[in-house]
Amino acid sequence: MIVEPRDYAKVVWKSEHTLILDEWDSHQDPGNPVHRAAPDYFLVNGKASPLIPDVPIPLGDVSLLRLINLGYDVHSMHLHGVTFLILAKNGHDLPQPYEADTVLIGPGERYDLLVKGRDGRFVFHDHIGPHATNDGVYPGGIHFMVAGGPALDEHGRPDPHADDMSHDMGDMIEKPDVTGLPLLSDADAPTIRAAGFKFTPQHLRVKRGTAVTWHNGDFVAHGVVLRAPDGSETSYGLPRGRDLKVVPDRAGTYTYHCLPHPFTTGTITVE
Repeated sequence: MIVEPRDYAKVVWKSEHTLILDEWDSHQDPGNPVHRAAPDYFLVNGKASPLIPDVPIPLGDVSLLRLINLGYDVHSMHLHGVTFLILAKNGHDLPQPYEADTVLIGPGERYDLLVKGRDGRFVFHDHIGPHATNDGVYPGGIHFMVAGGPALDEHGRPDPHADDMSHDMGDMIEKPDVTGLPLLSDADAPTIRAAGFKFTPQHLRVKRGTAVTWHNGDFVAHGVVLRAPDGSETSYGLPRGRDLKVVPDRAGTYTYHCLPHPFTTGTITVE
């Protein structure tokens, strides 16, 4: 139940979003009277990443986010790119609101946060590692985006090269001039290494039918979202220390980014 201010015209926010946190034990038999919970899916409004929709907060607008923990796990909610102002807890206004970028919310607790929209798109996620997985597979769980306006450069102009933490980077990755890059084939065993949250080499030029391998040398798992020249996308998991091999078989430029770390990008030009 939400009780609005008596003089609602004086509120400073233009929009409101309710985010209900919960968890789900997918292996529990609902017919079993004994319940030893072992949650393996972590949800926002009943959905786990990548199915959680973006929270839109337009550039310059202020939005009220209502965080409600209806589960029985503690969640550490962390917002990238901008801070929030914590206004209320458990239905009571705080005598002194305070600024933060992380809030720890226990079972049954409710927090009201004010967020001002800015340019770009930024991750809002649970910083408790297992809560960002789906049945133990990273990425997943409580991990979604706050969407503002288009990324801007220091002059306030659209910045097509900005690392703006977007879910959908395919249209923003620069299509490089690859004429000076060597044309690789299977004999060259082209390999892209993920390390330091960067793909190296960032741009490849290969013959059609050549197998391209990604190797994850980072300390966390990555995911590869590969967009073909026709705009279709395929997502792959790239666990820590493991390899992924894909044969891009259409001529043209493929773009790709990491799902949980979408500022990590690259291209493959197939000839």
